[in-house]
Amino acid sequence: MSGDASYTAVVRAAELAFPRGGRWMFFVYGAIGYAVLVREARFSWLYDVVVLLVIASSAGFSTWFFSRTGSRKFEADASGITVAEQKLSWSDIAQLRISAMRRGALLEVLLGPAARASYRGPLRRAADLVIMGYYPFFHSGRRYWPAVQVPRADPPRYLIPLLQVTPAELGSALARVAPGTPIVAA
Repeated sequence: MSGDASYTAVVRAAELAFPRGGRWMFFVYGAIGYAVLVREARFSWLYDVVVLLVIASSAGFSTWFFSRTGSRKFEADASGITVAEQKLSWSDIAQLRISAMRRGALLEVLLGPAARASYRGPLRRAADLVIMGYYPFFHSGRRYWPAVQVPRADPPRYLIPLLQVTPAELGSALARVAPGTPIVAA
């Protein structure tokens, strides 16, 4: 928290770095790599078990790491909310919902009817997960959209998982910088 003029918070790294569901793709990529290695290398069964344990441990650690860490990419001030360089003005926000989550608070930013939101359909979201796997190797300028920047539909809203903050702290801080915006604590 930095004064009454603005409020900053830590956003979970998985939602900043990957499309929705992306942190679980480490297991998918590991399974594919394991299947190729076992099929093509034809090592002993003991070596296959060791490789499976190493790949599963690596995928589990990566998933855990991106779930537990974050970056200070959330800011609320008099002009609106900024998340990962994406700005939402208070006039676009109809309501804020705050609920508890493990190690933090989940902020739902419900959009008003006049707000522009670009949704990504199920096929495009699946393509984002595939592109995520190739992105480090074939960086062609095309990129997938992080989960925190893609609104959900029905009702149109952004889900922002914030770490190291309680719902009560978040609610009181947002009430100071967002006068007139309804804040509902669940």
